[in-house]
Amino acid sequence: MADRCRKSHAEVARRRRSELLDLAREAALADRLPDADRYGELAWRLTTRYELEASDELKQRVCRSCKAYLVPDRTARVRIQGGSVTTVCEACGRERRIPLDER
Repeated sequence: MADRCRKSHAEVARRRRSELLDLAREAALADRLPDADRYGELAWRLTTRYELEASDELKQRVCRSCKAYLVPDRTARVRIQGGSVTTVCEACGRERRIPLDER
């Protein structure tokens, strides 16, 4: 029974995380960056509290160090260098590198 409750809680948390990331995106587009940061932080906390696997969008859009919502050219620098895409958080300076596919 506890396992069933845990699965349903995780499913609700996944839906809520998706909604929070959508709200963060809308807030960032409306130039409400503090709200976007808060939504991103809440999405990250849901992921860790319910031990969910972090989605690709969460990894790319929320800084792991300071939990700021990353918007290219506003709160993050994005560069392509050395065969990878480097995203640097403007708030704390943390770098995230994603390798490009070799073709």
